Amino acid sequence: DGTEEQAVSMANDTNYGLAASVYSEDLDKCQRVSRHIRAGQVGINTWSLMCAPTRCPFVGHKESGMGYHSGVDGYRQYSVPKSIVLRK
Repeated sequence: DGTEEQAVSMANDTNYGLAASVYSEDLDKCQRVSRHIRAGQVGINTWSLMCAPTRCPFVGHKESGMGYHSGVDGYRQYSVPKSIVLRK
């Protein structure tokens, strides 16, 4: 068993950051971990890109994506938004 810190480190050890998923029965842990993952969308117990509402910003972090799409965040080119999608 690894630690949350090790999981986040492994998830962030990439040049890309379009989307990620976190799976666990412990939703508090999932939310804690998802806040530290550098990705545009993070799904909790789901694949975020398929389950996210259309109003969620679609954005890649690091070398992923081509800018910001959807919602108000499309106009906020200098912010770094994140969508966290929880499936209960």
